[in-house]
This record gives sequence, structure tokens and C-alpha cells, in this order.
Amino acid sequence: MSIDLSTSKRDAILRLLSVGERGDGRSALDARPVHLTRLSSGAVEARLGETIVVATVAVAVVEPKKARPAEGSLLFRVEVGVPSGSKLSGKLARDKAAELGALLEFSIRGSRALDTESLCIQTGKLSWEVSIEVSVIACEGNLVDTACLAALAALARASRPRATASHGKPCFDFAKSQNFALNHLPLPISFAVFGEPLPETMVLRDPNSEEELAAGGRLSLFVNRFGDLCGVQKAGKAGIPPELFFR
Repeated sequence: MSIDLSTSKRDAILRLLSVGERGDGRSALDARPVHLTRLSSGAVEARLGETIVVATVAVAVVEPKKARPAEGSLLFRVEVGVPSGSKLSGKLARDKAAELGALLEFSIRGSRALDTESLCIQTGKLSWEVSIEVSVIACEGNLVDTACLAALAALARASRPRATASHGKPCFDFAKSQNFALNHLPLPISFAVFGEPLPETMVLRDPNSEEELAAGGRLSLFVNRFGDLCGVQKAGKAGIPPELFFR
């Protein structure tokens, strides 16, 4: 995971962009192949190029929040590893983890991808708390899409035992597992945004780590299989002309 980029490398990336090329041979809107591997029930490894993320789903029975007595909850925990010899400090890793955690909450919980009402066991008494632990193993660009895909795949493939309540206590039937009720899957599509000194704003889909460092910003769209736009998130200083969304 790089944290800086030399001026010569940045200039080389911009020169290629000015003639419509990228260093790895892809076109502006080409993405690298995604590989999802199920490690166990509720655990998935996502690979996008050399970026690797593992997401694991865990459940616990808790008392629901008073403001939402008939719903369960969805939590995210993110850990960004710091390889030996890396220039990435512990603070930068923690900041990256916090940023990624907020984006996962925005895209998955914010779009109500998971039906939290289906997590209720007994109103006001018992509900499921679903935790998705996301571990960044390697990052060579587009961590946002890789982490989101890992979390969504893990959630889609996880299950929990059938639960009922008796006298205020949960009763589990481990012989009858249930998948989580998903309303939709907000799939991520991220772009690096380049402004000046290029003559016009350009975007590159699925940027690698050097393209991200050379860019002036990031744009992430979240779209479900019905073509509905579930969310938009922008980072960085680069402006995005409205007409860019209609290209």
C-alpha cells in the first residue's frame, strides 16, 4: 500500500491519460477481474487485481435499541494491516479503516440492503446483532469496491440458526439455519477523478494505487441489479461536471 507518488510517475500517468491510455493497458472504463472465494460460512475473500480483502459475518443476540424495538442491528469493524517495512503509519491505517467503515455503513446500512426487521426475535426484548468484520490484507488500488464486494458477498452467503423466544430467553434450532433477508445488493463502481492540468475532467474506473495517488478525487456509485442508484459518495478536491454522469 503506497502513500506517496513521485512527480515523475504522476506526470507519466497524466501524459498517458492525455492520449487516452493507461499504464496497464486498460481503457478508461475497464475494470480488473473480481475473484470471490468462500472461505467458510459467512467468510469471503475478495480480490480485485492485487487488492485483497476478507470479510467475516458474526452474529449475537442482544437487546434491541429502544428507538427501534422491532429491529436488529448491523455493525461494521474494519482493520487495515500495516505490512512490515511499510511507510503506512499506525495512525494512517486507523484513519483509512475509519473512512472505509463509514463508507460501508453509508452504502450497505444506509441503503437498507439488509432487512433489519427480519432480525427481530422478540419485540423490545431480543434481536440479532450482525457484525461484518472487514480485514484489508493488501491494497493496490480501489479498496472501496473490494471491501464492499467482500462485505456484500459474506452477508449474502452467511446464515444464522432459527431463533424463537420463550419467557424472554432465546431458543435456537441449529438444525434449521436461515439466510439473512436482503432487500437488494448495492454494488460499487468507483472512479478516480482527474482535473487540472488535463484540458477536461476525466474519470478512470477501478483505479490502481498509483492512479489513485495521481488523481484529484474519487467518485463511488452504488447500483443494484435493477439499475437503481442507491448512493453516491465523492472524496477529494476534484470537481465533477454534471454532464459527466450522463456519459
